Amino acid sequence: MLQNTSCCCSFPQFSLLPAELRRQIWELALLPAPTISTIALSYTRWDPLDPQAYDGPSFEIAQGSLWYFAFVPCRTLPAILFTSQEAFSVGQRYYHFARQIGHEIVDKAIISDLTTSDGKIFVEDYSSSMPVIERKERALPCSINDLVHVTIDPKVSSPEHLPLSHHAISDLHPLTFEGVKYLVMDAMEFYNRMYVMNANSLVFKGLEVLYLVMGRYDEIRDGGWEIPGEGAVDMWDFLKPWERLDLEVGTKKWGVREVVFVGSVGEAMERV
Repeated sequence: MLQNTSCCCSFPQFSLLPAELRRQIWELALLPAPTISTIALSYTRWDPLDPQAYDGPSFEIAQGSLWYFAFVPCRTLPAILFTSQEAFSVGQRYYHFARQIGHEIVDKAIISDLTTSDGKIFVEDYSSSMPVIERKERALPCSINDLVHVTIDPKVSSPEHLPLSHHAISDLHPLTFEGVKYLVMDAMEFYNRMYVMNANSLVFKGLEVLYLVMGRYDEIRDGGWEIPGEGAVDMWDFLKPWERLDLEVGTKKWGVREVVFVGSVGEAMERV
């Protein structure tokens, strides 16, 4: 005779188990899996009033008109954390709240107009001035295994399971995070933003570890450098000594506790 299998979805005797065993079960159930949370920045946008922004001294003058779209996943704490007081007591040590302070786009129709049927946001199709924004602060749930990945991409894929907060950011309207522990981004992007451009539109305060991805190049011929294609070379070896120093100095702007150079985002994820 077939038995009713609905009882497999519940275990009323769980509370009768020894406290230590219950705690071990909750720890296994609540331990968060390693997760990469991607913050995407768009291509640079310039105010139409500065048509010669890229020419000579006017580049410096136009810095105040430099801005980006920024897209941040809106995460929530897992529902299982609120199953019982005992679950919350065990699971709360796996999570903390970071602060996200930025200027969100008021007119959401702008994002809708840039979004295709397959959920991709084509920022490169936007050619107007910086949209109307309002300052907002959000609590950002983070687990002990969360790694934030900052990318530069004019075509942003909207996560299927997470909504996004939409920002227009600049040095005058920065997007600031306080309490994020682990961050990874391309070393050259970091170098260009933090030192070459001296940009302050994106700020992470209190990072425990900043992972900088130092890619590998083949057959580089740029700026007088020639590297044979017999084997790839680490980007770190490719940088000049003073560029390496500039890269390290740039990390001090965020008060980073430790900087680790890695070969890929995957390697950074393995180290978290």
